[in-house]
Amino acid sequence: MSSPWVDSYKITKIEKPNQNTCIFNITYLTKTSTGPAGSYNAKLTIVKEKDFWRISNITMDNELYPYTGFNL
Repeated sequence: MSSPWVDSYKITKIEKPNQNTCIFNITYLTKTSTGPAGSYNAKLTIVKEKDFWRISNITMDNELYPYTGFNL
């Protein structure tokens, strides 16, 4: 996607409901050639399975879908 593009992101909150689960709240800031274009939120959940961490769930504002290739 050429415009707007993701300019930066910030992890705004980390939740640890238990020792094997972490939930990251992420805000993405977008930009165009003329300046800021909006911010969108996503939530990434990871779970520990033995010695590895696996992404178990991703939720996001619909406006982020074009950046991921996901279909609504």
